[in-house]
Amino acid sequence: MTKTVSAESKSYQDKLWTRDFNIICFMNIFLFAGFYMMMPIFPLFVKSLGGNDAIAGFAAGSFSLATLLMRPLAGWIVDQKGRKKIIFWGMVFIILIPFAYNVPSLIALIILLRILHGVGWALTNTSTNTAAYDFIPVSRFGEGVGIFQVTSTFASAIGPVIGLWLVAQYGYVITFDTVGFVAIFCCILLLLPHYKKVENSGAKTRISIKNLISKESLPSSIVVLFAVLPYGAITTFVVIYAMAAHVSNPGSFFVVVAVFTGIIRAIGGKWIDKNGEGTSVIIFAIFFVVALFLLVFMNSYFMYLLSAAFVGAAFGLIMPALLSMAVRNVSPSRRGAATGTYYCAFDTGLAGGSAIAGVLANNFGYQTMFLSMLVPCVICFLIYWLWASKTPSAFKVYKKNLQLNAQD
Repeated sequence: MTKTVSAESKSYQDKLWTRDFNIICFMNIFLFAGFYMMMPIFPLFVKSLGGNDAIAGFAAGSFSLATLLMRPLAGWIVDQKGRKKIIFWGMVFIILIPFAYNVPSLIALIILLRILHGVGWALTNTSTNTAAYDFIPVSRFGEGVGIFQVTSTFASAIGPVIGLWLVAQYGYVITFDTVGFVAIFCCILLLLPHYKKVENSGAKTRISIKNLISKESLPSSIVVLFAVLPYGAITTFVVIYAMAAHVSNPGSFFVVVAVFTGIIRAIGGKWIDKNGEGTSVIIFAIFFVVALFLLVFMNSYFMYLLSAAFVGAAFGLIMPALLSMAVRNVSPSRRGAATGTYYCAFDTGLAGGSAIAGVLANNFGYQTMFLSMLVPCVICFLIYWLWASKTPSAFKVYKKNLQLNAQD
């Protein structure tokens, strides 16, 4: 009888497809659709106001810069105040800012709005991710993270295409208004889940570096920072680069990236739960190097799309692996801090990639800029194998510690 109850309890604890998890996954599609609608068109918008490549890169990177600066505080607030309340206040920014883009015509004011947009994104994205991880059983964490990230991957396929199409057909005003209305729909969906209360939610703790940053998630966070640098460069400038090369339908790059990312994330989660993140880092480094060479030396539409396929496959495997590494062995009461630390590094990579790429492209051209992104790929690989793979957050070390604790 005891064994039966234990089995039933374990079955319940290991259940992944719950009502709340399904709702937050569905919401995440629309939340990221608005995010990705903005990503390829914002540099074009800044250039339409008279900015050059360097200014466009900085303007695009200002969003990520604001997000990364807000991430640690956002994670701490989520742990202290709970998930739902912070989601709501983040959505206030996410809803209002897109409409506000239509008011000023000065680049400086547009950049200021983009910074505020980044603050709202840090609050909303950190709290929704933390809430989603609360719904995932530890034994299926890699699988659950992979599935949750598939929703953002799907959005990355439709978002840029819709954004570029709306700009081409109706202009920036309609496009920004559409992003705002999508955010309103997200806010409605976010009211539906039953958010879990963690033990110390609402407890008063002092703001300090120790409380804002999760040391358990630092190894994977530093690895992901360098992994995302070239991704930030590509997502910011690939459309402009393709248009200069007279590539037809440049937005298809994002579709292919999303398709391959989604496929790998959907099937790779269980593999990550079983084997860990080590092989993912190797595959990422190899695939992204190939993707950059294909992009730099492309002479056909096929090479353009093939580069996108390698980008998608690389990120489809490494992101769930590193995120699982960051959050897997962190207590629920510190999950917001762990999520904030990881995504702070992620946003640093996006912002740094956009800003560095803008300066390099403006001074040396797009091909040299993309080739320079080989450097962070190599650094990412070396940091993991020389240091991160030996820390307690690495899968092999984490699994070994679990076995030792079970024996005790």
